[in-house]
Amino acid sequence: MRARSRWLVVSTSVLVVLWTQLAWAGPSPWQVQDPQDPGAYADQFYGVSSTSASNAWAVGCETDSSDDGCHALIEHYDGSAWTVDAVPAQTNFDVHLNAVRGTSASNAWAVGSTQKKRGGLLRTVIDHWDGTSWTRQPSPTFVGVSTQLLGVAATSASDAWAVGGTDSFAVIEHDDGTSWTNVPFSRPSGFSRLQGVASPGSSDVWAVGYTIPSAILTTFIEHYDGTGWTRVASPNRGSDDNWLFSVSAVSGNDIWAVGYSGPSGSEQTLIEHFDGTSWSIVPSPNASAADNELLGVKAIAADDVWAVGFADDAPQDVLIEHYDGVAWSIVAAPHFNGHTDATLFAVGGTSSKNVFAVGDRKVERKALVLHCC
Repeated sequence: MRARSRWLVVSTSVLVVLWTQLAWAGPSPWQVQDPQDPGAYADQFYGVSSTSASNAWAVGCETDSSDDGCHALIEHYDGSAWTVDAVPAQTNFDVHLNAVRGTSASNAWAVGSTQKKRGGLLRTVIDHWDGTSWTRQPSPTFVGVSTQLLGVAATSASDAWAVGGTDSFAVIEHDDGTSWTNVPFSRPSGFSRLQGVASPGSSDVWAVGYTIPSAILTTFIEHYDGTGWTRVASPNRGSDDNWLFSVSAVSGNDIWAVGYSGPSGSEQTLIEHFDGTSWSIVPSPNASAADNELLGVKAIAADDVWAVGFADDAPQDVLIEHYDGVAWSIVAAPHFNGHTDATLFAVGGTSSKNVFAVGDRKVERKALVLHCC
């Protein structure tokens, strides 16, 4: 999976020139930060959340060798440096953390999956930060099928949501401050999966992903109104795959979701917006004629929204886009060790001066953290 440019009517060489002028018109507002090296063979971050300029978490996994499994990795930023946090031990199991959400310095949730080393079914993983340490929480799973959690949102210590999927259907889980429970909802026919979730309020929660009613992936959006979950109509572009990875809200009537559309090898960025009434596709730039995917989005304000991902065969692999209240544009990424060969999986922040993006550096096989602005 990777995305097609909306300038496909011009030649690839002209497209690259257009993109280069756009992206490198000035210095990058982003700076590279150095996470603490856990000393592993490889490590990467898949999720990030910040509650202030001096409190942020990044989660992912690390491997000890090229053929070793994945071990949970959590790092914390205190305003000065990133340091590795102790994670709950789980002997003879791989643990992969996909997303994190904090509401304060004493409340954060990280979700993902665990699996017996060298095989076995995936099981859900939920870790909680209480201001002192991370602890593993009991979490619902489904018997006989693999189940993983891919996104998490929270409004308080007694109101959190996690979404993901099994081998065949989407999953929604909720924590009320006492325990996590599986939440029943009307799933679409065919395969479905929820990738991201956002909660503008305790009675206003949105989850996005994709479903496969036949052979083609189509966008899938669910909404919780305080009583129950309902599928909401979501647009698709063209007749090829459409996939939503992430969602973020400024308010209940200003919500953004990002992903990609198109066939493999020429996928293009997909950005959708909810205005309080309906979802619509918003024009978004692409960095090349090859695959472009947006994997994470963070809405800071109505005129300050960030989306991140990757672009194949572009002057820089890292793809960063920004919405200024009028239009989306590509923003230059900083160089690290003389290259920009990396993928950004998530973005989070609290203000225009405090935004983090995380992923991995492909060449060094190391976690990547960027900070703006």
